[in-house]
Amino acid sequence: MSKGAVFILALFGVTAVWGILQPAIAFFGYTVFVTTAPRWTWRFSLPEIEFQNFLVGSLIMGVLLGAKRIIPFNAVSRKTLWFLLAYLLAVVVGYSTSDNPEQSYRYLDPTWKIVLVVILGLASLDSNRSVLWILWTCVIGQGWIAYENNMTYLTYGYIRVGSFYWAGLDSNTFSIMTLPFMAMAIALALYSKNTAARLIALGVFVLQMHQLMIMQSRGTFMGGLLLALIALWFMPKSKGNIAVAILAIGAGVILAGPSVIEEFNSSFKEQTELDASADSRFKLWSAGTAIIADHPIFGVGPWMGQFYVPRYYEGDLNSGVKALHNLFFEVGTGMGLLGLVPFLAFYWFPWLAHLRMRRTYQNSDRHVAIKASSFACLCGIPAYWLASMFSSAALIESSYLLVMLGCCAMNIASKEQMDMDKEAEIQDQENWDNFLDKEQDQWIEEPDKPQEVYN
Repeated sequence: MSKGAVFILALFGVTAVWGILQPAIAFFGYTVFVTTAPRWTWRFSLPEIEFQNFLVGSLIMGVLLGAKRIIPFNAVSRKTLWFLLAYLLAVVVGYSTSDNPEQSYRYLDPTWKIVLVVILGLASLDSNRSVLWILWTCVIGQGWIAYENNMTYLTYGYIRVGSFYWAGLDSNTFSIMTLPFMAMAIALALYSKNTAARLIALGVFVLQMHQLMIMQSRGTFMGGLLLALIALWFMPKSKGNIAVAILAIGAGVILAGPSVIEEFNSSFKEQTELDASADSRFKLWSAGTAIIADHPIFGVGPWMGQFYVPRYYEGDLNSGVKALHNLFFEVGTGMGLLGLVPFLAFYWFPWLAHLRMRRTYQNSDRHVAIKASSFACLCGIPAYWLASMFSSAALIESSYLLVMLGCCAMNIASKEQMDMDKEAEIQDQENWDNFLDKEQDQWIEEPDKPQEVYN
């Protein structure tokens, strides 16, 4: 058994047991397993154990035992959670009306598990320290995978993108999964107070950036570029942050080779010059629009749109099944507007809240966890959605974790504000009581002096 497998088994045992008493520890273990996928990475060394299921079980017990300690959800988090639950309900309805329930269940099964984990995360991550731990766990975990991919590329000089496979993800979906973690990395690089922490987060970001280039996914090229532009626009313009930005841009310029530039530019060619892959995207989007128009409310069932595409596709297809490769159309065709509207709201409603609150968080003495989580959502959500226009990643946990961490940060910030307001109210009351006591003592000493009446 390899050292990595031994470490993973030990980590699993500790977090599963300790997590019953401290649910944030169980969520930490869950995050490690999501970002590193040990059952795939050490598939020849680890036993066949459903690690994440046990960790979620530990997390449920921990949350139930400590239910009285759950901090209140603020208004944005509550509404975001309701949007997610409404989306899950639409998936259930779509499954019940699907022409192929077995196919649709493959979508429903991971969806309800993701929703459960989001709820448990909101309930268990109730402190700045726990949120910061999860941020760093996501960054370091995915950063290690990015390091391995970079080393493979440097060792052999190439990666077979067409046959790339990692824990069920191809090069496109793997790249989309990376974008929310990239947003967390750049946020920590900009907001961490410790210089070493900044450099570590920046180093992970550079590894992830090169990893996107290696994967040659045009959609994530554009998503990564949008992430960088939003980060540059909204970041606090301090000397340290400007230095981080210069280093990141310099690394991007150095790492972007001719093949990367050519692949990226192919997305913007004229219609007559598009390659087969890029040209088919427009035809698929047209087919997706037609399917939604014909089945607007409930859709055709989760993961069933691909079976309807051949009926609407304007061109020749080599098979009777064609995936839409687009998150918007995959959700819209599968669950109709009943699922699409709350799914969009789950991402964009909190994003608007972070946009409104950015000055409040950036210009305050808030903890790094709150600032970094909010900034990561601000950058990562648009990047994730832009990349998902070219390949669908509805069942990948990273984007849900990003939104969840942003909501946890808002919950903590609201709780801190409530505590400060309460302390200020108590202090005002104490000052008023001291004033009245002083006035009363003075009246006792000078009973003949006229006294003012205070209401």
